[in-house]
Amino acid sequence: MFYYHEYVNCPADAFQTAANTLTERIRQFGADSGDVQEWVRAQDQVFSNCSGARAIPAPAAPQSPEILQKDRAYQIAAAHFYAGDLAVAERLFRDIADDPASHWRPLAPYLVARALLRQGSLVPRDDDVDTAKLTAAKQTLNAILDDRNLQIIHPTTRRLLAVVRARLEPAERVHELAQSLLTPKQWANAEAGSVGLHPPAGSRRG
Repeated sequence: MFYYHEYVNCPADAFQTAANTLTERIRQFGADSGDVQEWVRAQDQVFSNCSGARAIPAPAAPQSPEILQKDRAYQIAAAHFYAGDLAVAERLFRDIADDPASHWRPLAPYLVARALLRQGSLVPRDDDVDTAKLTAAKQTLNAILDDRNLQIIHPTTRRLLAVVRARLEPAERVHELAQSLLTPKQWANAEAGSVGLHPPAGSRRG
């Protein structure tokens, strides 16, 4: 059974990405910039959804720099994702993936797949999954792996694909892992592909 009632909502890399982005925005606009302070307020709202009350940032002001408007679109999508509004998050991440002006575009397809994975896993019955959503997640992840321009996220994509396949094709995945145990050199890769995505940083029940 691969259904889970409690899961990592905000993984460690979400906080690292936010910290890296904030460092870059301070470099660009200065720590005392009103735009940067507004970015921080919005990010605090995003992370409040990790295990607390639902909070969605407002759209960026039209006069704000374009890069901060694109940041805000990403923050809004992430807030919906962590709040459990998974269909909305999927749609918003797809919009980002289709936006050639967004610097978040390369990451967006991976986040679409994560939204699909959660939709496919968090179903009313504890012995069932939504195969259509999981199949869509698998297709999205395979498309990323076929795209040489997205090589920077290929390792993370492979790990998420292993999770998707474990829920979508459990018998096949167990057979593959069993076979890998017979080949000592492959053990490290097999183990990495079978575990969860990230250490806990905030959890939700579903």
